[in-house]
Amino acid sequence: MNAAVLDTLRCARTLQTAGFPPAQAEAMAQVLADALSDVATKADLDNAVGGLESKIAHLDSKFEAKLDAMEQRSETKFDAVHAKFDAVHAKFDAVHAKFDAVHDKIDAVHAKFDAVHDKIDEKTNGLRTDIKGLANGMRLLTALVLLMLATVFGFSYVALTGPSPSWSQPPATAADAAESPTPTQATAKAQPAPPQPTGP
Repeated sequence: MNAAVLDTLRCARTLQTAGFPPAQAEAMAQVLADALSDVATKADLDNAVGGLESKIAHLDSKFEAKLDAMEQRSETKFDAVHAKFDAVHAKFDAVHAKFDAVHDKIDAVHAKFDAVHDKIDEKTNGLRTDIKGLANGMRLLTALVLLMLATVFGFSYVALTGPSPSWSQPPATAADAAESPTPTQATAKAQPAPPQPTGP
């Protein structure tokens, strides 16, 4: 540090001109010179500021270099991680595409099953209708066969046993039976009565 230089002689003369005694003026000038010997000058301050600025600039360069290196390493790491994520994303896309393809196939199979189910329902309904018609036809045929069998058995019975009186004429009531003669009575009425003998 450069000490501030004070012209003691000039200071003492100025004090003497102002009315100070010579001894007192010289003493005050010396005291001021001693006090100013430890005071930093503008050049000292400029030198100190320049040193600080150079040190700060050096530290800034070091920090910038370290930050640049860290940023480069971070970018490299982030790029690697990003590349890995991109690869994983591509794999997920491929898996998703496969699932979509499988889902489309399942939908196609489901559509085929629905079509087959509709056809089966249609055929089943047709078969039910046919079965109902066949059942009705069978009932009608069975009734006709039974009627024909009854008719055939009836004619056969008549042919074998002869006509029944109850079939040829209506049943007689009790009054009709009383009024109508029996076959024996009718025969007796039809024959003439034998001649009665006459007396001598």
